[in-house]
Amino acid sequence: MSKKLFFILLLLLISTLVVLGNEEVVDVAETVEEVENDDGVICPPVDECYAVITDCSIYDIPFNPRGCCPKCDCRTIKCGRVNETECLLNGGVFKRAYSNRCCDKCESICDRVFCAPVINCNGIIIKADPINGRCCDRCLVLTSTSGVTTGSSNPNAQCENSFCIPVNSNNCKGKIIPKKIEDGICCDSCQNYCDYVQCSPVNKTICIARGGQIVDKDITAGRCCEYCKTVTSSSTSSSSSSTSSSSSSSSTTTGATTLSCTIPCPYVDEWVCRAQGKVLVPANPPTRCCPTCEYSSTTFVTTYGWCVGQICPIVNPHICYASGGYYYGPDFSIGKCCPSCESKPPPTSSSISSITTTGYPNVCDSVKCKSLSPAQCLSQGQTFLPAYPPYRCCDSCNPIFVVDGLYK
Repeated sequence: MSKKLFFILLLLLISTLVVLGNEEVVDVAETVEEVENDDGVICPPVDECYAVITDCSIYDIPFNPRGCCPKCDCRTIKCGRVNETECLLNGGVFKRAYSNRCCDKCESICDRVFCAPVINCNGIIIKADPINGRCCDRCLVLTSTSGVTTGSSNPNAQCENSFCIPVNSNNCKGKIIPKKIEDGICCDSCQNYCDYVQCSPVNKTICIARGGQIVDKDITAGRCCEYCKTVTSSSTSSSSSSTSSSSSSSSTTTGATTLSCTIPCPYVDEWVCRAQGKVLVPANPPTRCCPTCEYSSTTFVTTYGWCVGQICPIVNPHICYASGGYYYGPDFSIGKCCPSCESKPPPTSSSISSITTTGYPNVCDSVKCKSLSPAQCLSQGQTFLPAYPPYRCCDSCNPIFVVDGLYK
């Protein structure tokens, strides 16, 4: 009798635990529903600097399922002032506020250097000066020779307290800059191609409201900036044929006759195509049933900012200078989408420093620029970028690098 009572009590205990477990599951489900927005999109957790600032009524939820999630409200973030000109002139990399990064930033060569504290210094402590390339504090040992006190002549003194992070050449999507102690560069570093690309701001609201698609940046694939990709009927058919192993009914209508492509199409990845120095030629039924990856010796299609989709000529800076021309690269800040080779030299900062905007002072009047010529830039393997007050006060040399197989 006692055994039966024991089993009955055990069954009651198990049933009670099952009921409690079901209640906990219901509570979890209710919690998940609470973080969903009105359109049923589950948003990821965000930190304290984020706030809901999005009007979901103008977003295409299936097309951009995260479009109505909380985003970082930069209005609550106080930024320190970063001078782009000073940053570049002192060897830094200027990065403008972008996406969820609220503030401008100047990346220094010292950002990758860890410094050991200087203790028990039997001399003079020389403080760090990252702007001028001295990343760490160091100890200048004093020696006495014939009654004259001099500093130590150790050429490695300024880097002796530096601990460097190893640079993985396989992960560096650009150029490895070797250390050069005599110039104050204590560690190897990697300058990625995208470090020198200034991205034009993309208005996601306008892009999606016009039926466009936001394509995120992907540095590993050579896509330095996010951009708005216009979705049209032709691009939709080409993307559908490129993302599937076969195209079923891509067709076009001419008059009363409908011509269709029913042949199987291979998968063509646009960015792999560009990385090979080629361009993606989309399908265009009935004359071209499948997308292809082909070499283009004369043109390429821009993929940055609001210049997306514009066909530009490929201009080799070296050939341009060798033929007596002057190379002008794309400059989205002034609406120039394509590179060009022109017969007249670009204006220098000294010749246009007096440019002012009616009713406003010229912010470049107080900036001192070093003298620079296109020939100097070319001799360093770089391209000349002229000043453009008030947006860019000084001439500069920018690296010539290849993104997606094309000169930029």
